[in-house]
Amino acid sequence: RACSDTTANAGTCTTSPSPPSPSSALSSHQRAPILEPVDVLPHRDLLCHSFALLEPQMKWLKIALALQISFQPLVEYLLVLDRLLYLLEHDTTAAAVSLFDDVISPRHIALVAWKRPPPHH
Repeated sequence: RACSDTTANAGTCTTSPSPPSPSSALSSHQRAPILEPVDVLPHRDLLCHSFALLEPQMKWLKIALALQISFQPLVEYLLVLDRLLYLLEHDTTAAAVSLFDDVISPRHIALVAWKRPPPHH
């Protein structure tokens, strides 16, 4: 159950659609276990009141998430660059290699390094 317009109708709840059932193509031992539904109706008023109280903070949560999404790739690249430069400064051959598409995760870069042989005199 979810609260509808909490500012205008505090305490009014509506029923959310149920999640889709697992694929019938999978056998019963391959399917993920399904949790039994929990009856929240006895706690509906408390849940709706809590949601109404927390709704003003949702704006700040959205801002924080937007900042994280914006800066996380930059920070990840700076960390990889810092570690790569450290390795290169300490007699190591090193390279940064992208393992998969950066859309999947900003942590898609691996550092590959090996110690350089000592110079021959």
